[in-house]
Amino acid sequence: MNNSLDWIKSGGGPLVCIERGNAAQWLGVGGTNFGNGIHTKFSSDYERACDVQDYLGVILLNTGFAVVLGDMPLETRVSYGTGDVPFIVRIFYADQGVDVVEKLNDLKVLDEIDPVESVNVEIREREIVIFDSAYPFSEVGDAYLSLDFQPGKYIVVSKLFEPDERSSLLIHEFRRYQT
Repeated sequence: MNNSLDWIKSGGGPLVCIERGNAAQWLGVGGTNFGNGIHTKFSSDYERACDVQDYLGVILLNTGFAVVLGDMPLETRVSYGTGDVPFIVRIFYADQGVDVVEKLNDLKVLDEIDPVESVNVEIREREIVIFDSAYPFSEVGDAYLSLDFQPGKYIVVSKLFEPDERSSLLIHEFRRYQT
């Protein structure tokens, strides 16, 4: 993984998470390759991402999928906590200079929070990239985050976490299926 960003934020639309080997399929506002651009009511991949109404959604690519992270331009970071399965931290609000990831040191507190939604995905590659859905991946340069995975089946759950009255976070946890 070769990106240097700690945090990422979109210009106003959703972020997408795509397996690195499939990311070149994403054309942003420039069009769509999905179904050869014929079998979709949308003229661009960005429009497809904006059609996701919740904090989390999955849309198909010709090969693979994109996990869409809502339509709000929230500051977003990847963290691994104590395990090897990453989670995504998004900030609704927090005081400037506060390390919101530090507020997650006790990850057991997240176990007590009910998910607001979830999606199932099967990850086949070790690296997933997160970037602004308005751009084709070929044009994002260094403006992306990376997640490192063991391939397998996961459920992604979204939780709202307010560690104190001055901080509100949206957490997307990746949990491996127990098979």
